[in-house]
Amino acid sequence: WEDPKTDTAVASDKITVKAAIKTQKDGTPIAGAKVVVYVDGTAQAGIPVSESPGGIYTATIANLKTGKNSLQFVATPATGGTEGVSPVLTVTRKVGKPTIAIDSPADKTVFNLLSTACVPGVKNCTATVGVTVGNAADGSPVDVVVTCGADKKTYSGAVASGKAAVSGVQFVHGASCTAVAT
Repeated sequence: WEDPKTDTAVASDKITVKAAIKTQKDGTPIAGAKVVVYVDGTAQAGIPVSESPGGIYTATIANLKTGKNSLQFVATPATGGTEGVSPVLTVTRKVGKPTIAIDSPADKTVFNLLSTACVPGVKNCTATVGVTVGNAADGSPVDVVVTCGADKKTYSGAVASGKAAVSGVQFVHGASCTAVAT
């Protein structure tokens, strides 16, 4: 799962969601209401909802479809009156392990200090490593570990739209290097 509040991946078949429910009229929190969770616009009467002070309601939701799901809490106050709603939350259910592959430089690329991929005037070749990542949320960390002889360094980046560009990666001049993305 991709948690909508923190944008982090959650490894579970269920997700617990808290939502503030306020009146549509003036934004006042609604307490003591009958609350129904809507999934993709359809009421789900079988999902139990608990209440905390201040009009905060919590539900644990299972069996959502793979992909994007919209969730909303809708309340009818015990005293009657105006119906209240929570903001729509979008959660993304992802299944399977993340995948990662280095796109550039290409496997078995040979650099020298005149290579266009290297920053001019630097002792070692400094380049950007392009990575494609599947099934990982934007902002997920990506590490590129470069080993040149006995020298081993880790460079970090982050996923954005299924890609990562890890810059400042150094390949030691005159050494045979390997790069592994994780």
